[in-house]
Amino acid sequence: CTRFSVVRYGNVIGSRGSVIPFFMGLRPSGVLPITDARMTRFLITLPDAVRFILHCIEVMTGEEEFLPRMPTCTIGDLCEAFVGEDGWPIEYVGSRLAGEKAHEVIEPGGPSSEDTTAWQRLTVPEIREILEKENLV
Repeated sequence: CTRFSVVRYGNVIGSRGSVIPFFMGLRPSGVLPITDARMTRFLITLPDAVRFILHCIEVMTGEEEFLPRMPTCTIGDLCEAFVGEDGWPIEYVGSRLAGEKAHEVIEPGGPSSEDTTAWQRLTVPEIREILEKENLV
C-alpha cells in the first residue's frame, strides 16, 4: 500500500528559487530592485529543510501535512543583511506578480489569514549570520 504525506516549508535560503541568487547576480549592477521592504517571507536553510524532510519520513504514517515552525524576515531586512556594509541602493519596483502577497502564509490545509508577524522575526544581524554561514555573502 502506497502512503503519501506532504512537507511544506518556506524559502530555502540560497536555492535556485530563492531571492539570494537573484541578488548575487545583481552584484555587478550595484542596485537591488525590490517590491516592498515590508513584505515578509519564511526562511529555512537547506540543511534544516533536509533534516526536517528526513524526520518527517521517519514519523509519517500517511496523509499528514508537515509544517516546520520557521522564522520570518522582511524583504527590507534581508536586503540590508545581504548588502552588509556595502550599502547598495535599493530600487522599489512595486509588485511584479498579480496576487503577490505582502505576507507569506503557511498553515495546515493551505492558505489562511494567519499573520506571519506573530512568528519569530529575524533581525538583520541574525539574517547576516545565516547568510555568512551558508557562504552567500
